[in-house]
Amino acid sequence: MLTAFFPDGDLSIHRTAVDLLLGMDEETHELTLGEFGYLAKGGKGGSLSYRRGRDGRWVLIANWFFYDAFIAVRYRKALWLRPLYDYLFARMNYRILAFDTYSIRLLGSEGELLKGRLFRLSPPGTLRTVLADRFSFQPEQISQLEADIGMEI
Repeated sequence: MLTAFFPDGDLSIHRTAVDLLLGMDEETHELTLGEFGYLAKGGKGGSLSYRRGRDGRWVLIANWFFYDAFIAVRYRKALWLRPLYDYLFARMNYRILAFDTYSIRLLGSEGELLKGRLFRLSPPGTLRTVLADRFSFQPEQISQLEADIGMEI
């Protein structure tokens, strides 16, 4: 496990945690900012947790599932996590409209509105990667599938 410490007020910890989660590095990284911290792992079966300040327990925020084609993102109310959610959803082409007490309201790139506490989303290009890596689809087969269903994967 690799550990990185960030100085107080340095918001790059949130970007680093999201970049690790969405990246291919399968090493587990502990990122620390004062009493707060993230535990981030990318690649196959990656996940992201934060350390609760009161008891030091790790609480799951996001994890990959279903052949790593989808990511489940859970809303946690801690105010210091909001920059992380902003960056994470922006990387998946969503914009946060509001943080409510028990949910987040999102606006998608095509005008769709989402509201919830748990989101199951597929970042751009993920299905194409899963078809190639997990099911050995060749680029021509993926192109043919896109033509057959009439949409870009």
